[in-house]
Amino acid sequence: MGFLMNSVLAELLFRDYRRRVLDLLLLRPGERYHVREIARLTGTSAGTLHKELAKLAEGGLLLKESVGNHLVYQANPDCPVFFGVGESFDEVINWWGY
Repeated sequence: MGFLMNSVLAELLFRDYRRRVLDLLLLRPGERYHVREIARLTGTSAGTLHKELAKLAEGGLLLKESVGNHLVYQANPDCPVFFGVGESFDEVINWWGY
């Protein structure tokens, strides 16, 4: 991974609401969530999340799928920054020095 990709991933990972969303999804890799459910569980506005979740999916961190009229999101286990179920996202951020 080059410098540009690292910069893009760092920007995606470390905003507060993105961090809460990633904490929810990366620590529950087999779970899929609708946008409103993610908003409720993370204390974030559903309106804000639509754009942010799309960016995270575009960046490869999340998978998105249409289920009926809804979009659901889940962690992308093939993403290079995917963390195992037993690993704390906060520990990884501290390890990276952020």
